[in-house]
Amino acid sequence: MLAKIILILIAPQLLQIASAQVPQGSAAKSCATTTPLSLREALSLAAADNLSVAIAETAIGSAEATRKQLNSTWFPTLLVTGKYTHTTSPIGIETSLGQMGSGLLPTLAPLIGSNPQLAEIVGDIAATPIGLSLVPRNTASVGADLVWPIFSGGRRLKASSIGDLMVELGHLQYDASLSRTIAEVTTAYFTLSLAESVVELRREAVTTLRQHLHDAQRLEEEGMIVTAERLVAEVNCEQANIELAAAESDVIVARRALVALLGENAPSVPRTTTPLSPLVSLPSLGYLLDCIVTTTTISQLDVGREIAHNNLTIERSRYLPEIALLGHYRLWSKGLDGEIFPRGFVGVGVSWSLFDGLAREGAIAGWKNRINTIETTRTKAATDLAVAIEKYYHTTESALLEVTGTEKSIALAEELLRIKRLSFAEGVATSSEVVDAALLLSEARISRQVAIFTANSSLATLLWLAGMSHSTADYLSPQHQNQLTQQ
Repeated sequence: MLAKIILILIAPQLLQIASAQVPQGSAAKSCATTTPLSLREALSLAAADNLSVAIAETAIGSAEATRKQLNSTWFPTLLVTGKYTHTTSPIGIETSLGQMGSGLLPTLAPLIGSNPQLAEIVGDIAATPIGLSLVPRNTASVGADLVWPIFSGGRRLKASSIGDLMVELGHLQYDASLSRTIAEVTTAYFTLSLAESVVELRREAVTTLRQHLHDAQRLEEEGMIVTAERLVAEVNCEQANIELAAAESDVIVARRALVALLGENAPSVPRTTTPLSPLVSLPSLGYLLDCIVTTTTISQLDVGREIAHNNLTIERSRYLPEIALLGHYRLWSKGLDGEIFPRGFVGVGVSWSLFDGLAREGAIAGWKNRINTIETTRTKAATDLAVAIEKYYHTTESALLEVTGTEKSIALAEELLRIKRLSFAEGVATSSEVVDAALLLSEARISRQVAIFTANSSLATLLWLAGMSHSTADYLSPQHQNQLTQQ
């Protein structure tokens, strides 16, 4: 029975790891080296060393790095660039003396007069070609370029907001992972506590049946009962020993499952010190349902929706121009005359995308659909949480009612066993009747522990669903339950 409960409430992967290669006789050996561990201590170890929590913690660092990257758009970009060029033809001026002296020729015309020889000489001089090279065919330069955006249509503001929201989302994911881990560790812890208590109850049953076997052997020797009566007691005593061994194996499985959740600093053989105790009261169902809006599940969706809205604004801002301050300074050059080419300049640049193949329209439509999807998912998540909370709430209530019922069954089973043992000693009851009464008492006690375990684990899950995992250790502590009892 206990093994089935463990398989249902603990992840199958953990059970496969925990149950692999369990050596014979290790239960008795481990009992001598157990380390006391309270529920609060177990939760502290899990918060520090659980792998899922550690992974979620690294996500916060990634989100902070992304925020720094998004905020970098507020700062200028400074680049050092170098280039080498080879032109196919020289860069310069090709003219003639006549073109250069076009203003001088009219003043010489009266002097030339009608002298053809002089006119011919002046014409030849004016036709003389002149070439002036400004830049050689091979040049090289190294310079610094500065670009500082001063207007981007609101993109930088929204990008900074997205960075802050991503960090907030990282913290929410960490809280969600930690809350889930608290619920898992609490269930695993109480599973081990249940397994340990079942071992004690099985041992009590073995002790009771051994005493009955001793009485049967004595009565057989005195001739008061037949051998068959003694055999019934002996067979059931052996069966009780087998069940005790199975219960001890369940402890090993539950213990290893808990250790796997706690992390590398967990004790190798923990022993629970926070007992399974009946719950006195539960938070009201209405209060738990009201807490849904503050759970990490809903909060993550709210932050995701806000990020989508900011991205939508960014895509809409791409219809506006971008304005930036520009600057350049030539650090070194070869082949460039500093008197002709200035070493630096400053200015303002404007970039305005008028048409981009409808990419902006497609991005806007995509983010609108994303927002609608998130809102629908949020509505469904809230509904699913409400249904799950009601389910576990009623499961916890049913378990508490079962605890009350088993307490009455235990009282009746104890009285029945007492009567049957007295009747057997007087020869008016059979060995089977005594065995049945002993087993009935043992099963009633185990059923009570299972019901208490169900109530505790269901409440831990209930607190997780309602976003109240941080109060799990306090609410399930015996001191808190005792205070509620006194009230």
